[in-house]
Amino acid sequence: MLKKFLFAVVSCLALSPAFAALTFTLTETGGNVVVTASGSVNTAALTPMGAGFCGVAGDIVASSAGFCGGAGALVGYMGMTGPTSFGSGGATVGNSTSGDAVGVSGVTGEVFLPGGYLSGSALSGTATFAGATFASLGVTPGTYTWTFGSGAAADSVVVTAGAVVSNVHNVPTLGQWALVLLAGLLGCMSVGALRRRAA
Repeated sequence: MLKKFLFAVVSCLALSPAFAALTFTLTETGGNVVVTASGSVNTAALTPMGAGFCGVAGDIVASSAGFCGGAGALVGYMGMTGPTSFGSGGATVGNSTSGDAVGVSGVTGEVFLPGGYLSGSALSGTATFAGATFASLGVTPGTYTWTFGSGAAADSVVVTAGAVVSNVHNVPTLGQWALVLLAGLLGCMSVGALRRRAA
């Protein structure tokens, strides 16, 4: 019985999605606007386009749902559908970036990824716009989502412009993690029970 249970758990973990949406989180903090990128991209349903380069300071163009951050060569991947702006602001050059070169353009339906990017690899980076606010950048707070692909190749890019935040991180509690784990295990057990009935 224990072996069957462990097999069901391992099977469920193996079936977990390998990709997490690429997210750009914009926050007003300490008198600056900071953009943080994290996640990964499943490029299977996207078409690679020409190479480009993101300036060392990054930039943002709210009126065309554009953002670029992280120094280095970029490759555009087309095929996303979603909003064509996240505000009315024109081009604004940032002050500093770090981490992976990543970006998005809602107008062209592109996500920009580092040259040589391996589909599903983790991405992270930041860009800082010193002395800026959402208002000065022309960014309208909200969540903007672009989707692409279907089935196993489905993925998304999300830009979230939130309210002013403190430096406190919202870390899930142990109880929240336990509930997620319990729900996953119960789901796996029900799949196992259905398989036994079908056999």
